Amino acid sequence: MSFKISKITIGKGSTVGDEKAGKWERKYFEIECLVTDESQIELAKGTIEALLDSWLSGSASAIAEPKVKGSTKLPFDASKIAWQDREGQKGKYQISEDFSNPEHKALLKFLSEHAGGCVNSEGYFFWVYKNGSTIGRKLR
Repeated sequence: MSFKISKITIGKGSTVGDEKAGKWERKYFEIECLVTDESQIELAKGTIEALLDSWLSGSASAIAEPKVKGSTKLPFDASKIAWQDREGQKGKYQISEDFSNPEHKALLKFLSEHAGGCVNSEGYFFWVYKNGSTIGRKLR
């Protein structure tokens, strides 16, 4: 059986209230996303879930993009880097060994100049591996 996923819909909700006072507030948000590249499904899912979590927590800035505490704006486009999906003890993450890519080189230089080789940016936590050339990123 063969199929192609082209659209995903994810919804999350929460109910908060005071049982003694009998006051309850229900929040529910749903996002529908068109996926043009099947290899990006897990990334899209993680991004949507982070955005929904931000909305449910009441973060007004979450509409533009999920924010990470201490987030830094990267001076280049990390989406132009070839990322490979991995899974470890702490969940899913991605690595880049795209050594000839100028964006990879720029990110590597940026990471070496900031916070000891790791930084939060654009909803991701980025870090450099001990080999000094491989970059990792995990959706926050």
